[in-house]
Amino acid sequence: MIDPRRWGARIANLGLVVFGLAVVVLLGTGGTRVHLGPLGISLFRLTNPLQGLFFFAALRVLTARPGAGLESRLVRFYARQGMAPRHASASVLSALRSGIWLGAGFGTVLGLVDALRVLTSGYHPGPSWLDGLALLLLSVLAGWLLGAALAATFSLAALGIARLLLGGRPGRYALGRWTVAFLLALSPLPVDWSTGTAAPGRLLFLAALSLLVAGGVFLLAPAVILRARRGSWGLAIGSGGALALTVGLLATGAVGPAFRSGAQSPGTHPNLLLVSVSGLRADVLSLHRSRAEPTPNFDALAYRGVHFRAAQTTSTSAVAAAASLLTGLYPASHRQEEPVRGWRPPSLPGVLASHGYATAAFVSWRRFDGQRSGLADYFQFYDDLTTLQDWLERATVARVWVSVSHVPARRIRPARQTVERFRRWLGRNSGGPWCAWVELAGPVRPTPRPSERQSREGDPAPIPLPPRWASPQQRQQPLNAWLRGYQEQVLEADRALGEMWELLRVRGELHRTVVVLVAEHGICLGEGGVWFEVGAALPEGVLHVPWIVAGPGVDPGGRVAGPASLVDVTPTLLGLIGLASERGCEGEDLSRYLVDARSIPRDPQSGPVFSESVPSPVTGKRLYAARFGPWKLVRHPDGTERFYIIEEVEREVLSFRGRQERLRRQISDMLGDWLARR
Repeated sequence: MIDPRRWGARIANLGLVVFGLAVVVLLGTGGTRVHLGPLGISLFRLTNPLQGLFFFAALRVLTARPGAGLESRLVRFYARQGMAPRHASASVLSALRSGIWLGAGFGTVLGLVDALRVLTSGYHPGPSWLDGLALLLLSVLAGWLLGAALAATFSLAALGIARLLLGGRPGRYALGRWTVAFLLALSPLPVDWSTGTAAPGRLLFLAALSLLVAGGVFLLAPAVILRARRGSWGLAIGSGGALALTVGLLATGAVGPAFRSGAQSPGTHPNLLLVSVSGLRADVLSLHRSRAEPTPNFDALAYRGVHFRAAQTTSTSAVAAAASLLTGLYPASHRQEEPVRGWRPPSLPGVLASHGYATAAFVSWRRFDGQRSGLADYFQFYDDLTTLQDWLERATVARVWVSVSHVPARRIRPARQTVERFRRWLGRNSGGPWCAWVELAGPVRPTPRPSERQSREGDPAPIPLPPRWASPQQRQQPLNAWLRGYQEQVLEADRALGEMWELLRVRGELHRTVVVLVAEHGICLGEGGVWFEVGAALPEGVLHVPWIVAGPGVDPGGRVAGPASLVDVTPTLLGLIGLASERGCEGEDLSRYLVDARSIPRDPQSGPVFSESVPSPVTGKRLYAARFGPWKLVRHPDGTERFYIIEEVEREVLSFRGRQERLRRQISDMLGDWLARR
């Protein structure tokens, strides 16, 4: 006669062996495919190996013989402590109690392993020790609550079904076995186990250690409680001390302290402070317009240094433009929007770090998140807007706290907070040369500021076409309120630059620090009917960005004519400092104009420099622009071209005659050659 229990145990043993080997391959190699000659098997295409492993583990628990193996030893151990014997029947209270206890144990292990998966996944920058510890605790708490609630519900349901079908009370330990099998089968489902990890072997070790610790705690806890009631505290003190020591070592090994740049030896090279203000148009500075609102710190920086009057961005994508700023490459070369795994181009902070510089970045816009943008790989230290809420969202079990809190993620960090982060890092620096990128993002998303007169006279007509990111309340604000809000953000960035300038002066580092002011791109202020966004076109207000350099070796009060590009920033600064990258940049070294801008005037007919738009959300294609002297040519995806001349304002040239036609063809050929090289 066939014994179903025996055959079920054999099938479970076979499944454990097969899927156990698959899990070893998965975690040991860090991949999801097994290659056998020409045959390639995707493990996750067949099934999740961990789900299969846990399913057969649940089957093995159900088919185990009562009174044999580990279960029998546990029952005898608990009986000696005064717990119910094996033949004790289950009641509603005991089913609820055992369900909560078993579910809490499984949920704790699941939450702990899920948190460790996030912390060991190679995120750069990693969390601070406080955020990492909070993630561990909240993941464990979420797993504890969810597991306890789910297991208690199942245990009560199983008790009711057993009473209905069997007509009596099932055994307490039999009901516990069903609950354990249920939890085993469901354990791998909520966690995205397929997410790659930078250290799969380490994750396997941490998961096994977590399982042993949590399993030991939840197995020994009933005995500890019963012995403590009888006055025997030895087991309680020993198990509690071992748990505290293990959890402390586990948290320290998984998270570690926040990364800080190492000590640097003083050198002869100057420091470098690169300040970028996202969304800052060049024409809002009084350097370009006499009627513009005064920006005292921006203007003072220009008077102390050299101002490039026709600097152009490389892209209307902020991340791509920032990467061009840091690498000296156009977007098609650095590929920051579509990064190649494991490859990063040479960069300004990378070259400086190889010469003993401490490099750091402090960004205000969530779009520059170190993990999503990949820009953190360029720096030793990267301080972005990543908060505990972001780390909880990257986990699976702990994500429940985000859904419960209903707190929207902050998009822009105030400039004063970003400057304060820079101040703290600078205070920890040992005095050696350093390079810091401070990104201020207030102008890119201004908040409308109604005036007192508007509040007295009532609400005027709202802005013609408000930005897509505006809230419903902001969409009702008039244009003057939006312009006032934008100007306030520009002034806030101006004050932030003044605070950093004063900080360097007080520290005695101003005389040996090169300070650079740039912008990733501007924003539209009515061009093409677009307000406070980059838009789909390439107007001069978006492409024309400020670029000012001041510091040791820079000729004060210099003005450089002719188009320049963000790709020129890296080679120019390296040339000014006296270092050279081992690999060439696509930009031009303009440091000679910084040293003697008045004696070496630059040809206004310089160029060409190139720019591109973000892909169209409909067609996925881009617009491209070439700037040569005061002339600009924009090529649309359908091949049509528009020709402009940039003087006081941007004006389209509709009829071409003689020299203008030759210039248009020449610039068109330049743009075509550049696109062909891409």
